[in-house]
Amino acid sequence: MSKESKLYRRNKEILYERHNYDPGTKTKNIHHIIFKSEGGTDEMENLALIDRELHAFIHKLIQNMDNIAKKELLEKLKNDPQFNK
Repeated sequence: MSKESKLYRRNKEILYERHNYDPGTKTKNIHHIIFKSEGGTDEMENLALIDRELHAFIHKLIQNMDNIAKKELLEKLKNDPQFNK
């Protein structure tokens, strides 16, 4: 696992507080809407706190997509208000 940036650690804590989430339960993950490998950042607008199962599903789904479909999906996620709360 890569080292977390200071910005990521700060924003992770903000997301936990915002959603009243106890990370000890390990039921949710922080998801980069635009993956870091695709140029995404640790900025708040690129992070979402989602269920672990959904997080795993998204990554599995995207691994099996071609680049055009992947970019379209990531752009829709980036603009979805559910992920920008």
